[in-house]
Amino acid sequence: MRKIGGTLLGIGVGILVGWGFYWLFDLAFPELPIAVKIGITSVVIGLTLLLISLVRERIKTSKEDRKKFKGVEN
Repeated sequence: MRKIGGTLLGIGVGILVGWGFYWLFDLAFPELPIAVKIGITSVVIGLTLLLISLVRERIKTSKEDRKKFKGVEN
């Protein structure tokens, strides 16, 4: 149930963020074709998700390293 809820939440947030970026680009660049707007939005969302996943991975690794070397003095 938790995975389904998380998936639905992620899809909903993704749709809302995508819609917001689409309207942002529509207001900022009204002359661009829709395919370019969708492409720019996809790139921005993709890079954001990659950055978030890298930060989360780094935080997780840092916590594991602290536990592994807890008894070691500097």
